[in-house]
Parts: sequence; structure tokens; C-alpha cells
Amino acid sequence: MKTQQRSFSLMSDSQCRLLVLAFFSADLFFLLAYLFLFLHGNPIGNNSPDLFNLDLEGNLPSWYSSMKLLSVGICAYFYGRLIHLNDRLAGWLILIGAAVFAYLSLDEGAAIHERIGDKLDLLLTGGVGAADTPFQITGMWMVFLAPPLFVALVAGVIFLRKRLAIPTGVFVKALLGIVIFIGSAGPEDILLNYVSGVREIVQVAIEEYGEMTGVTLILWAVMTLLARQNATVVQGATVPVPASAAPVAASSQPRGGRPVMAPSPARGQPTT
Repeated sequence: MKTQQRSFSLMSDSQCRLLVLAFFSADLFFLLAYLFLFLHGNPIGNNSPDLFNLDLEGNLPSWYSSMKLLSVGICAYFYGRLIHLNDRLAGWLILIGAAVFAYLSLDEGAAIHERIGDKLDLLLTGGVGAADTPFQITGMWMVFLAPPLFVALVAGVIFLRKRLAIPTGVFVKALLGIVIFIGSAGPEDILLNYVSGVREIVQVAIEEYGEMTGVTLILWAVMTLLARQNATVVQGATVPVPASAAPVAASSQPRGGRPVMAPSPARGQPTT
């Protein structure tokens, strides 16, 4: 079997710390950029700085949030595949979690939850919509969608903590990240129906910054778990040939009892 020397670690502790520091720095940057542009009368002369508007889709903060949610899903996928080798139940649960965060990444850019919320508003109000409800601006999506997601994520983390003996520090990061993320996306969003002006800008900043830091904490936890698996990417990895695949000897007897003879050397080829 060929020995392979070209390889690298899929995720190390030092890489994890650097990435987390970069994400926390980016979270703070987008918060400060939003407050600077929207609380000080657009000081750079842009009347509509939507590129950094935390309350809009299709801009830099939206792309960043979607990318980070997808990063959680990717890290959870690789971690789940590794765990699945020894524990199928825990592995499948982690892979389902990876799919959930991949969907949340899609939802961040496509606002699927808001479209589902609009349908629920019409259904619950007899076709009137959110206009005649206490949630005139946001609709009632968070009342129906946020609690099930929160319960599912918390229950899954607690189950995995017990089954896989996840370290306390990693468990706390994951649980705190879920609470901050869902708490900011759900209850905080309700307040947007009752504020305006400067208070609305501050409310949006608190909500979106909470979502970003919550996901960063979740990503930190998942990356740490992946790093502790010591997974390695190997270029051109080889697989040893099992003993059962060895060539059939001359004395082997196939089905039917007729002996199988080794092929004779070609004419002119020396024998050994």
C-alpha cells in the first residue's frame, strides 16, 4: 500500500479560534456600520445606504448572515459524518441539524419564513392578513415558527450532550447561541411593531446583532467539536486490498471440483 505524505487537518483548534475572532469582528463591524449610517443622518452623503441596512435582504449583512448559517451546516455535516461511523443515531441527528441550518441559510436570503407567515396570517384572519392584528408590520410568523425551532434545537443539543459527553464549555456555547439567536429572531422581532424613528433603528440593531452573535456562538461550538475529531484531508488516499481479494492459487478448487491451473508462461518467457 502506498504511503501518502500530502495531507492537512480539516479543522484545528488554532484555526477555529482565528475564524471565531474574525466572525465576532465582522458582527461588530456590521452593527457599527449600520448605526453610523442610520443614526447620524447618512454622514457619507448617501441618502439610502441600503448596502449596510440590517433590516433588508439582498445586501452585505444578509449575505454575511446567510453564509455563516451555511458554515454551521457544513461543519455540522462533516462532524455528523464522523460521528456516524461509531454512533448512527447521534450521527443522523447531527446531519438533520446540518440540513436545518442549510435551510436557515436559504431562508435568510429568500425570506421563506415571511412568506409562510403571510399565508398563516391570511388563514387565521379569514383572508384579511396582518393589518388587523397586533403584528401589523412583521406578521405573526414568529409565534408559530420560532418556538418549534427553539425547542427542537435545545432538545437536540441536550440529547447530544448526554450521548456524546460533549464538554461543558462547548455545550454552553451552543445552548447560549441558540437562546440568543432564536430570542433575537422571535421576541425581539415582535417589538418592531410598536417602535418607530430612532427607537426602530436601535431595535433593528439589537435584533440583528443578537442573531449574528448567536449564530457565531453556535458556529464556534460546532467548529470546536469538529476540530476535536482530528480529521485529516489526504491527497490521493489509498485503500489496502483485503486478504480475500488475493489471486487464486493453483491448487484452488472452484465450484464443480475442477482444479484451476496457473497460466503457463508465454513462449520464450523464462520461468522462475
